[in-house]
Amino acid sequence: PEGSKGIWFDNDFAILTLESPVEITNDISTICLPTESNYDDRKALVTGWGKRKLKAAVVRTISNEECTSIDPRLNKTHVSENMICVKGETGISSKGDSGGALITMSRHGEAYEQIGVVSFSSISYFRTLPGVNARVTAELDWIKSHMQGDVCESH
Repeated sequence: PEGSKGIWFDNDFAILTLESPVEITNDISTICLPTESNYDDRKALVTGWGKRKLKAAVVRTISNEECTSIDPRLNKTHVSENMICVKGETGISSKGDSGGALITMSRHGEAYEQIGVVSFSSISYFRTLPGVNARVTAELDWIKSHMQGDVCESH
């Protein structure tokens, strides 16, 4: 998608095209796309490879207003409506995690949905500062228009 001029990492997405299909198994499956419009104040899991090792942290999504009020260096120029912020009790994301998934359980608990893509964090080693993710719902039409194959559908 096209980035907004003057906004850091706005629409921070990429789609990978695999050379061959992936076989879906008990250990390998698709993730559902988001089905709701608002994911503020939700328990979520953020993942990333960091320094060559997959890690995960439990986080809580927060409103963009709360995000920019926590860290005065972030403002509407840095955090747009195309982004979703998180705070973590055990950390957020760190250097090298960009592109990792931010996932949450659907409201009715039937499937996991990917609601964000790790973009950047203020200073990741301070748990009190937010992490900023590209908001999947902001580019859902673009994502769907570039996808091939099946995707999980939560109900």
